[in-house]
Amino acid sequence: MPQGVGAWPFVLKAAERGVAIELEAHPAYFKPGLPKLRGVRLVAYGDETLRAAALQAGDLDMIEYVPWQSMATIEADPALVLQTTEGPFMFLESNGKSGPFADKRVRQAVAHAIKRDEVVKAAFFGRGSPLEGMPVVRSSPFFDATLARGQAYDPARAKQLLAEAGLPNGFSTSLLATSTYGMHKDTAEVIQQNLTVVGIQVSCACPTGRRGVGARLPGGGGDHPGHLRAVRGAELAGGPRLRRTGPRGPARMTRLLLPGAAVAVIVLIAALAPVLPLVDPVGMDVAHRLSAPGAAHVLGQDEYGRDVLSRLVWGARTSLAVALSASAIAWVADLT
Repeated sequence: MPQGVGAWPFVLKAAERGVAIELEAHPAYFKPGLPKLRGVRLVAYGDETLRAAALQAGDLDMIEYVPWQSMATIEADPALVLQTTEGPFMFLESNGKSGPFADKRVRQAVAHAIKRDEVVKAAFFGRGSPLEGMPVVRSSPFFDATLARGQAYDPARAKQLLAEAGLPNGFSTSLLATSTYGMHKDTAEVIQQNLTVVGIQVSCACPTGRRGVGARLPGGGGDHPGHLRAVRGAELAGGPRLRRTGPRGPARMTRLLLPGAAVAVIVLIAALAPVLPLVDPVGMDVAHRLSAPGAAHVLGQDEYGRDVLSRLVWGARTSLAVALSASAIAWVADLT
C-alpha cells in the first residue's frame, strides 16, 4: 500500500475513503520508546450527534468538533473531560471579483447587518462571544478595543452603505454553508434572517460534506458572483475536544454484554413460546379487565382481560419471524 506522509511515528495500515483511516506504530521510528500506542484508528462521523454518542458509549477515546448542544451533557459525565479554548472563529467569504460584492461597501453593509450575539445563542448555545472585528482574543497583547468593534451591528449604517453602492432596495443572493456541522447551518439561518432586515434576500443551501458543498458551486467549487459562503475560520488552538478519562476495558465490555444478553434472552423466549407454560394470548376474561399482576397473570391483564405476558412473548415471536423473513429476502435479493 502506498504510504502517506504526515503520519509522524505511525505508518498507514488501512484506509477506507469517507469511513476510517487506520495507522500502526512505525517499527523504525527514530525516537526510542515511541510511539506509546500500537496504533490509531481515525473514524469519520457524518452526524455530529452520533460522534458524541460514540464517545459517551466508550467506542472512542477522543473526538474533535464537539457539538455545542451536547456540551452540557458531556460536562456532567464524570468519565469525560471537555477541553475548550477561546480562539476558533467563523466568517463569511464572498466573491469580490464581480456582482454586488465587488463593491466593498456592500461587504461592509453585510458585516453591519449581522447580529452576532444571535449567532452565539443559536449556533453555539451561548458558548462564545460576538466577533465584531479582527479575530484577536482579549488576552492577546495585540487586542485593540476600538478595532474589535469595527463591524458592530448597525442596520441603519448597513442600509446607508447599500444606498451609497447604488442598491437602496437591496438585492438577492445565495448563501452556501454545510449541514455536516449544526453550527454552520444555524449560523447561515441567522444570517439569512438578519440580512432580510436591510433588504438583502438570501436563499440558503446547506448540503452535507465537502463534496456536497463543492457540487453546489459552479465548476465544482469555483467562484459565483453575488455568492456568500459560510466557512470555518482558523483553529487557533484546536477547538473544543473531548477525551475519555473513565474506565475502559471491563467497564466497556459490561456495557456491551448487558444489552446483548438482554436481546439474547428475548430472542430465546420468543423462539420457545410454543412450549412455555403460558396463558392463551387471545383468551379474553372481561370480568377481570385491567387486573393487577398476580400469580395467574404475572404482568396483569389488558383492557380485554387478555394475559399481558403471553401477548408480549407471542408478539416478540411474531416480530422475530418478520425480522428473519426480511433478512432472508434481503440476502436473496443481494445474491441476485
